[in-house]
Amino acid sequence: MKLTKLMKRRLMAGTAATITISLLLFGGYFVVQTYVKPVRVPVVNLDTAPLGLNGRTQITKDYIHWQNVPARAVPPNVKRSEKDIVGKWVAVDKFLAPNSYFYSEVLVDQEDLPDYARMQLRGDEELTEMTVKFDTSKGNNLVPGQYIHLQFEGLDREQKKFISEHLMENVRIVGVKDGKSADVFSQKTSKKPAKSTPQTRLVLLALTKEQSEWLSIAEQIGEVTPQPISDEQLTALKQKEEDLKGQGQEATASVVTVVNQKMIPYLQEKRFDFEASRVANATNMGTEAPAQTVHQ
Repeated sequence: MKLTKLMKRRLMAGTAATITISLLLFGGYFVVQTYVKPVRVPVVNLDTAPLGLNGRTQITKDYIHWQNVPARAVPPNVKRSEKDIVGKWVAVDKFLAPNSYFYSEVLVDQEDLPDYARMQLRGDEELTEMTVKFDTSKGNNLVPGQYIHLQFEGLDREQKKFISEHLMENVRIVGVKDGKSADVFSQKTSKKPAKSTPQTRLVLLALTKEQSEWLSIAEQIGEVTPQPISDEQLTALKQKEEDLKGQGQEATASVVTVVNQKMIPYLQEKRFDFEASRVANATNMGTEAPAQTVHQ
């Protein structure tokens, strides 16, 4: 039987409709399967973290439990790879509940924690701040973990001579801040575009209490600037750190940092002068403003 033009058109239309419906059905099935099909996602382990994970907690493998959940139930800001989670820290003001996902905005690098510098202190060390100028900060080349020497320069008015001496050697940097006390290197590694290059204005040092006092006195009577150490000295320091670690000890400032003994008598004298001046000022204030007698 010969097909008429009308029959051919109807046949072509029916074929097109069948293909279209098939594609729609297949596409719908594919989309549904994509949303419903389970995916393996890491969550906070209920057994090892029954109370959840608070801020400043470092994530280890023990805190991870894998669950199969529908793909559509996983938000886009969830970390899905173990390598993107292990070693990270929970941000200070954040919390991860048991069985919750590991969200991108909750996990940070240790360097991004606000108290990162203090966390690097060892033994009897305390955090000591030293103000630096851009030209004396070696063009922002001071970095956490680096060792430096501290150079003192000042005028001894009594003996009428200029003093230029190493104040301390082998001082460890644990933090670098800009003029707004923001971490310089967190800004450099931030994904957000910076309006300007952060400049070093404050260096955080790991020193003992006594070493910190010597530095404070030196800054009051002269200028203290950071100086780089040689490659040979750095190699020797790293070897000493390894040797101490092998002995179960830490390379603390009391062990590694060396104060110039030639400077100590001079600094002691200045400290005595400061104390005497402070007592005299306190006495004068008391004389000028005697306590009033209360008559009853």
